[in-house]
Amino acid sequence: MKKTLLLSFCLLFTFSCSNQITDLENSIDNLSVQSTTLSTESTILEQINQNKIEETEWGIKVSKLPVSKNNKKVTFLSYLAFDNDKGSYRDELKPVINFHEISGSNSNLNIVLQTDSAENRDMKRYYIVKDNDQNLINSAYTQFKNERNSANYRVLQAFINWGFSTYPSNIKILDINTHGGAYLGIATDDGAGKIISLPNFGKAIRESVGKVDLLNLDACLMATTEAAFELKDVADVIIGSEDSTLSTGMLYNKELANIINRNNDVDDIARDILLSSDRKGVDFRARLNRKGKYPNVFTISAFRTSKISDYVKELDKLSIMLMNYPNKKAIKVALNGTHPLHVDSDSLGGQRDVYEILSRLNTIIDDKNIKEQIIKTRNALNKVIILSRNHNTEKHAQGMAINISPISVGSNEYKNTLFAKNTKWDEFILSLN
Repeated sequence: MKKTLLLSFCLLFTFSCSNQITDLENSIDNLSVQSTTLSTESTILEQINQNKIEETEWGIKVSKLPVSKNNKKVTFLSYLAFDNDKGSYRDELKPVINFHEISGSNSNLNIVLQTDSAENRDMKRYYIVKDNDQNLINSAYTQFKNERNSANYRVLQAFINWGFSTYPSNIKILDINTHGGAYLGIATDDGAGKIISLPNFGKAIRESVGKVDLLNLDACLMATTEAAFELKDVADVIIGSEDSTLSTGMLYNKELANIINRNNDVDDIARDILLSSDRKGVDFRARLNRKGKYPNVFTISAFRTSKISDYVKELDKLSIMLMNYPNKKAIKVALNGTHPLHVDSDSLGGQRDVYEILSRLNTIIDDKNIKEQIIKTRNALNKVIILSRNHNTEKHAQGMAINISPISVGSNEYKNTLFAKNTKWDEFILSLN
C-alpha cells in the first residue's frame, strides 16, 4: 500500500513538474514574443525621432520612413485615393488613418499607406504606428513635392513596387480605399478627372509585384464578375462589395492587427475581414434598418480567383444559349424583375446580383437544357464565393454582381474589359434590346 501511494505521489509530482516546465517554456516564449515586439516598436520609434522634421495635423513629418529589418508575416499596403469628395468636404481621410493607428504595425505586421486628398501637392506615404488617440495622428509620413494623379495606374504601380520591396513579408495584402466604378474601374481623382480603368488596374499589380495574396477593394460596386475576371491572375483572394461602401468604408482596419495575429491562411484572413467589417455605421443616403441606423457596408464578399475562369466559362455557355432562346420577352421579364443595388440604377450602370438573375431565369424559362446550364453556372459560382454578408435591406445580394444594362455593356469602357473580350454576355444583353 505504501509503495502504491509512493508511486502515485511520484507520478503526480512528475506530472506537476512537467506542467510547470511546460508553463515556464510557454511563459518564456511569450516573453520572447513580447520582447521582440517591444524591440521592433522601439527601433521604429527611434528611427522616427532621428528623422523627424516637424509635427503637423497629419502626423510626424520625417525625412525618410522607418524600416523594419525583419521579414514580417504580413505587409498591408493601403492606397487611399481621396482626391475627390472623400478627401474634401466629407473629410474622411483623417478618421481612416486614425482607425489604422488603433491596430498599428507590430512584429507581425507592416501597415503602410499612400494617401491623396483634395489639397494640391498633398500626396503622402505613411508607416503606421499604434496609437489609441482617435483625434490625433501620430504616425510618420513623407510628402511628395509635386501634385500626383491617383487615377494614373503608374502612380499606384510605383507605390506597390516600393511598398512590398521596402517592407518584405510572407503575405502581401493590397487595400484600395476610394471610389469604385464597377466595369469603369477604381480610384477616382477629381483633380485629374480620371479613374483607373480595370485593365490598367490589373496592369499596375502585374507590372509591379506580379501578384498579391489578398486584394481588398474598399470601394463601391467592385464585387463584380467583370472585375473578378479582369483581376483573376493578380490576387489569390479578392474582397469587394456589390453595392455601397459609404463614409469611412469597411472599418475592419480597427481590428487588422488582431486579424493578422490569429490567422495564417489567406482565406481565413479574408473571412475575418468580412466578419469585422461594419454594417451598422451611419450615413445619410441609406434606408433605415430596424434599429434606425444606416450601414457603412450594404454587401461584402470574398472570392477565390482560382475558380473564376470555370464560373465565367459556364456563364458564357449560358449567355449563348439565352441568345438563341426564342422567347426574348420572358428573359427580359426575368432580368427586369431583379433588384437594383443601393447606389445603382439603370442610368448609373445596371448592376445586379448574379444569383438573383439565375434564380429568376430558372423560374421563368421552360427549356430543360437552359435550366441545366443555369444549375451548372450557379454551382461554379458557389465554388468562387468564400463568404458573403449583406445588410437586411439587401437580402437579394449574395456575393457577386454583373451588369445587365445595354447602355453600359455597349460602352467602349465595357468592351475593353477582359470579360467582354472573352465572353458573349455583352452580346446577349444587347440582343435583348
